[in-house]
Amino acid sequence: MISRRKAKKSHSKDKTRMRGAIVLLVLIFFLLVLILIFLPPVSPSSSPSREVKNKPLKKELPHKRGKLEGESAKGVGGRKEHPKRGGKLVIIIDDAGYSLKLLKPFLNFRGKITISVLPNLRYSKESAREILKAGKGLLLHLPMEPENGMDPGPGAIFVGDSREEIFRKLDRDFNSVPGALGANNHMGSKATASSRVMEIVMEYFHIRNKYFIDSKTTSESRAREAALKWQVPYLARDVFLDNTPGEGEIEKWVLKGMEIARRKGYAILIGHVKNPQILDVLQKVKPLLSSEGFSFSEINDLIKSLTNKSFRASLDTRIE
Repeated sequence: MISRRKAKKSHSKDKTRMRGAIVLLVLIFFLLVLILIFLPPVSPSSSPSREVKNKPLKKELPHKRGKLEGESAKGVGGRKEHPKRGGKLVIIIDDAGYSLKLLKPFLNFRGKITISVLPNLRYSKESAREILKAGKGLLLHLPMEPENGMDPGPGAIFVGDSREEIFRKLDRDFNSVPGALGANNHMGSKATASSRVMEIVMEYFHIRNKYFIDSKTTSESRAREAALKWQVPYLARDVFLDNTPGEGEIEKWVLKGMEIARRKGYAILIGHVKNPQILDVLQKVKPLLSSEGFSFSEINDLIKSLTNKSFRASLDTRIE
C-alpha cells in the first residue's frame, strides 16, 4: 500500500512538471509571435553597413584634397574635370640698346615678346626701329636712381631733379626710343620709392598719354599710388626670369609665371637681353603652354585690354 501511494505521488509530480513545461513552451511561442508582429521590417537600404558607406567621409573624397594641392581632379572613368585654363604671359626683355648682335635672337623669336630699350645709347634708335619692324612690342627702359649708388646710365632720373629737369629728361629719353608707348624702370630703387619723383613722372605720363610698368626693384615703390592719382595706366612685374642665369632656374620662373597667370589672367615676366637662354626655355615650354591654354602677349595688347576706351583709342592712333 505504501509503495503504491508513493508511485501515485511520483506520477502526479511528473504530470505537474510536464504541464508546466508545456505552459512555458506555449508562453515562449506566443512571445515570439508578438515580437514578429510588432517588430518593423528591416529593408536592405537601412542596413548599418550601407549607412556607413553613404556618410560623406573625408577618406572617400581624395580628389578634393588633390584639387587644393593643385592636382588635376578626375571624374567618372578617369576623365579629367574641366580644369581652369591658363592666361597671358607677357615677356619683357630689358637692356636693349647696347648691341644689335645681342638683340637679333630676340627679334627672330617666333612668339609675342616685348623689348625694352635703354635711351641715349649708340644703338637705341636703331634698336627701336628694328623691334617695331620685327613686329615685337617696344618699351622705353627708363633709367632711374638706385639705392646702391651705381650709375643707371644716360638720361637717368635722380631724386634731386627738379620737375623741369625730369620733364626734359623724359622728353629726350622717349625721343631716343621712337615708337615707345610706355616705359618700365631700369634700376630705380631709390627714385621709385620717392613719392615726389613718381608724382612728377606720372604727371608727365598723363600729359603725354603714356603707360608705366613698374619693374618693382624695391618693395617701397610709390609708382602705383602716383599712377592712380594721375590716372596713368599701370602694371607691375610679377617675376624676374634670370636673376640666376641658367635654363633650369629660368624654366622654374616661367612655371611660376604660369601659376600667377592662371590665378589672375596674366603675368609679367622680365628677363635681360644678355641671356639668350631665355629663348631656349620659351621654345621648350611652348607645347606645355599651348596644352594648358596659355599664350604669349605683348605689353601693348595687355594694356589695351585692361584700360579704358579713350586710352585704347589713343594707343591705336599712335601705333598706326
